[in-house]
Amino acid sequence: MGFWDVVKIKADEYSKTAARKTNHFVEKTKHSLTLTEYEDKLKKLYVCVGEAAFQAYQSGEKMPDMQNLFTQIEECNQMIDRLKAEIEALKS
Repeated sequence: MGFWDVVKIKADEYSKTAARKTNHFVEKTKHSLTLTEYEDKLKKLYVCVGEAAFQAYQSGEKMPDMQNLFTQIEECNQMIDRLKAEIEALKS
C-alpha cells in the first residue's frame, strides 16, 4: 500500500469521525431545545394550577378539577426525563 493510499484511508477515517461528532452535536442541540420548550411548558402549567387554586380559594369554591393539568404536568416531566437521558447518552 502506497503513501497516498494510507493518506486517503486516514482522511476517510477522520471525515467519518467528524461527521459522527457533528451528528451527535446536532442531535444534542435539538434535544436541548426541545427540553427547554418542555421546561417552559411545565412552568406555565404550574402557573395555571396555582391560579386556579387561588381563584377557588378567593371565591370560596371547592377546588376545580385539574386532572387535565396534572396529566399534562406528568407528561412534561416524563418527556423532560427522557430528553435529559438522551442528551446524557449523546455526551458519552
